[in-house]
Amino acid sequence: MIEVYATSNISEQYNEIKENLLGSRWQFDRVESYDINVAPFNPLSGGTYLDLPPELKNKHALLNGKNDDDKCFAASINAAIFRRKKNAESYNDELKKNMKKLNWEGIEFPAHPGKALSEKFDRINPGYAINLYGYDEDEKEKFSVLRFSDKVRD
Repeated sequence: MIEVYATSNISEQYNEIKENLLGSRWQFDRVESYDINVAPFNPLSGGTYLDLPPELKNKHALLNGKNDDDKCFAASINAAIFRRKKNAESYNDELKKNMKKLNWEGIEFPAHPGKALSEKFDRINPGYAINLYGYDEDEKEKFSVLRFSDKVRD
């Protein structure tokens, strides 16, 4: 099954399927049938601070930038890039000042988290790369890779 969203890159998905078929030594003859299932989709949207689930919070391995505006994406990026030893998650004047060191042109806040946003950030900020991971506490494999940046950072 393939999930297609408004932000999906259909050409990329098609090429991936084609490569899998060609690599399998199967011969594709025809499509005999197909189903389209439509379901309501309410994606996460950017906004203000959300607390991490206890399972993640207790690992003390993630930064979850605390902000009081609609720039949670920027707060998270800043917390990761401009790390501090004390109050690493707080969104204060220092982080707001550091935010000006990055290019946010064309990124509207609140920003919709996802592949398109991380690709855009990579494009307009040479030297930085975002890898995107998903977490679903109800799934057996709780973590998934949503995107690996193709940029290599020195």
